[in-house]
This record gives sequence, C-alpha cells and structure tokens, in this order.
Amino acid sequence: MEFPGRRGVLEGAFSLLRELARVGDAGLTSLAAGAGLPKATAHRMPAQLIALGAVERRAGCYRLTRARLR
Repeated sequence: MEFPGRRGVLEGAFSLLRELARVGDAGLTSLAAGAGLPKATAHRMPAQLIALGAVERRAGCYRLTRARLR
C-alpha cells in the first residue's frame, strides 16, 4: 500500500544507508539533508541501525560497519 507524499520506514532507512555509503562519515545534519529526511527522522533511524550493528557512531559522526555485509 502506498501513501502519496509519505515515505515508508524502510525507504528512509535505505536512504540513510545509501548516503553513508556515498559519503563515508556524516554528522546528523548532513546525513539528514543528503538522505532527504527530516532531522528528527534521521536521528531516530541511525539509533535503530546502530542497535542492529549496521551503523556506528564515533565523535558525532555516523558510518557504516562491516556487519552490513553479513
């Protein structure tokens, strides 16, 4: 089911992952802008991706981990 004008959770998560793959390390503001997500959404999603081991946060920047390849 599609909702016009609304982005699904998985689509947003993949946008974040693609942006991190493109830029390497990114702070929250640039990650949100590059992924085309509101900053609040971009703050929640990395926390979930960190819990899953796909993303890590160091010195205020997010980056992909090798776990995403497993």
